[in-house]
Amino acid sequence: MEMNGAPSLDLTALRTFLAVAESGGVSQAARLLHCVPSNVTVRIRRLEQDLGTPLFERHPRGMRLTTAGDRLLGYARQAVRLLAEAEEVVRGDSTPRGPLRIGASDTIAATHLPSLLASFCAEYEAVDVTLSTAPSAVLAGQVRARRLDGAFLSSAVAPEGVEAIPAWRDRLHLMTAAQVASPESLRRRAAIVSRPGCAYRAQFERWLEEKGWHAWPVQEFASLEVAVACVAAGMGMTVIPESALLRLQVEGTVRLHPLPDHLAEMTVWFALPRGVASNAALQAFREHLPPVPVLQNRTEPRKGGTLIHSESHHPEKVS
Repeated sequence: MEMNGAPSLDLTALRTFLAVAESGGVSQAARLLHCVPSNVTVRIRRLEQDLGTPLFERHPRGMRLTTAGDRLLGYARQAVRLLAEAEEVVRGDSTPRGPLRIGASDTIAATHLPSLLASFCAEYEAVDVTLSTAPSAVLAGQVRARRLDGAFLSSAVAPEGVEAIPAWRDRLHLMTAAQVASPESLRRRAAIVSRPGCAYRAQFERWLEEKGWHAWPVQEFASLEVAVACVAAGMGMTVIPESALLRLQVEGTVRLHPLPDHLAEMTVWFALPRGVASNAALQAFREHLPPVPVLQNRTEPRKGGTLIHSESHHPEKVS
């Protein structure tokens, strides 16, 4: 349908577009929409004709968004979400329900989120929470593009281009094998880091730069457990948030060394798309987050074993 010569976006077509974009193919989208694949194909072709541009690239393994399709994706999600919210308001139904897409780094997902997600899902059974993991820089882009409803990002300062709510405080430390008295003795060993875009890696690289240690050999590991095992074996050093130490069995195998405060102090932020109204599910999740405390670092040196350092700052949960 057209008004004044301009194409009118149909809600059914947008829902079909989202199903194909998120499932990666016509057959998968048809199963999600409870219709036959030919209906999906017709709706997508009609939408592309109305918009005057291809939205998908067809290939043997499925369908991939074009640049134009990628631009439409965030708006389509927002339009479908807003219409669902309008229906809820008109009907007087403010019960949190439906999909909620949350992102987090692997470390945050393993350390901070299990109890939070468990309690939220127990309280709001009608909300379908999905968790995606990626480096903080990647997650921030996905929030800005509205591919995620919200994401937990680690950063020393509030991330740009999103609405950011402080959720937890944490502190980074250099980690070496237990027998290493000083990081300076490892200048020819590897910097053991996670994937590019990781906030902890960025702070580690800033520390190396400030020390003037250039051309440092780098080893990348996706798993924190593998990285810590390599550090304990003497391969090199890494940085680690204190919150992660609570779940790792490292006593007696590694040594912690302090970082300068401007590199060590980190905040876990809950980031949301800027200028987008929260639906009932997202609003309930925001209210489920603990409130923000004033961070107070405490100095309590640990002298037992080789898991020691000159300053021990405990990660503060925002409460």
